[in-house]
Amino acid sequence: MRVETGGIAGVNRHETERLHEEIFAQRAYLRFGVTLPENSVVFDIGANIGMFSLFVRSVCPTASIYAFEPLPPLFAKLRQNVAAHARLFEYGLSDSEEEVTFSYYPDWSVMSARSAYADEVMDMAVIERIVSGRSGRPVTDADGTPTGSTGSLGNEMQSREYVCRVRVLSDVIDEQAVEHIDMLKIDVQRSELDVLNGIHDRHWPTIRQVVTEVHDAPGSPTSGRLGRIVTGLVGQGFQVAATQDPCLAGTDRYMVHAIRGELPRGTPR
Repeated sequence: MRVETGGIAGVNRHETERLHEEIFAQRAYLRFGVTLPENSVVFDIGANIGMFSLFVRSVCPTASIYAFEPLPPLFAKLRQNVAAHARLFEYGLSDSEEEVTFSYYPDWSVMSARSAYADEVMDMAVIERIVSGRSGRPVTDADGTPTGSTGSLGNEMQSREYVCRVRVLSDVIDEQAVEHIDMLKIDVQRSELDVLNGIHDRHWPTIRQVVTEVHDAPGSPTSGRLGRIVTGLVGQGFQVAATQDPCLAGTDRYMVHAIRGELPRGTPR
């Protein structure tokens, strides 16, 4: 299954192209021994428009995909892109069931987050790296104008608020009668610890791999989070690789790949 960005319903072109580059071209989730064997069960938490779910479908057509996205504008795109191939859930995941306020950024939807966890200063630092592009070429909008080239980046962080439901991951696993998860993918803008804390002890042995973005900024509420998450995953029997894209050095963004079994030789730890 080949997926081109022109056939994907997105919020804006620059994000769609960036997500496609990261997930399809760079295969950012299939690193450090992470695999998608036949008939994989995959949880896509923080699905956004569904790019990762589309990738899973492309490399593992027999996969069972459970995709979670609480924000209505993004869920609408998710439904357009993957409804035929995945089970969709219009709520977020956390360590408690409640309704919470989310900040949605139309120009940079991937930065959308629970309002209590939003950090526009740190997110703008990440956007500045993205705008310059990995190759030094600016990312462009639909009209060809470099994103962020006019006006301030602060203007691009204008948000809308939505009240959305969040649920406990283990409750969903029980409700859906999921017996095992081959890959738990988490990208939830500083809510990753809440998601992981929502997994009850009895479910951890049923999870084979975890790939999550982790936010860790000294002097902030996330300070020390990377170490806590790595330690927790090791305690659950995983071998863990924690890395940071050189492009994002100095920001709060890290990636954690966790597998059961030995990591490939040379994997950073």
